Amino acid sequence: MPRKKRGVDLPGMRTVESGAQLWKRIVAFFIDILVLDIIIIAPFRKYFSMPAGGIAESVEFLANNPEVTQTLKIILFLSTILALLYFSILESRIGQTLGKYIFKIYVRSEDKKQLSFWKVLLSNITLIPFFPFIILWIVDPIHMFFSKNNQRLMEKFTKIITVQKYVV
Repeated sequence: MPRKKRGVDLPGMRTVESGAQLWKRIVAFFIDILVLDIIIIAPFRKYFSMPAGGIAESVEFLANNPEVTQTLKIILFLSTILALLYFSILESRIGQTLGKYIFKIYVRSEDKKQLSFWKVLLSNITLIPFFPFIILWIVDPIHMFFSKNNQRLMEKFTKIITVQKYVV
């Protein structure tokens, strides 16, 4: 004969999802950029040394040293690929980057299906520092400030939302 439970059988805690707060998204992004700076950019710092002076001197230095310019292009290309992979792999696999994890926010598909790597990669093309993607550097955050769920334009396009859970 099965034993009866003792005590009151209360329902579990309920959670409600809502769009992540804008300030949390911004600070989480800066934490992720700091992580990328430490892991990806720091090893290449010695290649970024330019002559003392202003922009004109740096441009002249790069014009006179095509091998340095070529090295910087390769470093920029590899850094971009690694940054895209950082955001895309972590967000598609676990729904969070380190910055999002700290603030307990995560990304998910609007239809609550599993996020595909390609969908998340497309939502992160804003990170690419080449034309025409640079236009997204302006349009994406502006859209985020005016959308109801603080959704970036590329997130809206790929049907991805950044949410946080509230315990009720």
